[in-house]
Amino acid sequence: MSGPELIALLAVLGTLTGIVGIVARVAMRAIDRRHERLMAERTGAAGGREVEQLRARVDVLEDAVARVQELEERVDFAERLLVRHQDQPKLPESR
Repeated sequence: MSGPELIALLAVLGTLTGIVGIVARVAMRAIDRRHERLMAERTGAAGGREVEQLRARVDVLEDAVARVQELEERVDFAERLLVRHQDQPKLPESR
């Protein structure tokens, strides 16, 4: 095989590889779309209710996190007051 024949063969193989890659991408997109459509049909209204229930649970959890953060701030404040009270010199007892 001479140099020009080898170059032509490599060009043909490169072109075929590119074409196969494009066909594979198109096929994968079609499969993905079909899968998404089938999943949407299966879940339907039941999936919508489940999503709403999950959103409600997330809201409850976010509220709980906010309450825990507020309680942590209160505990920190109380600890600072206790430390400040302990560090203050005590007055001598009066007789």
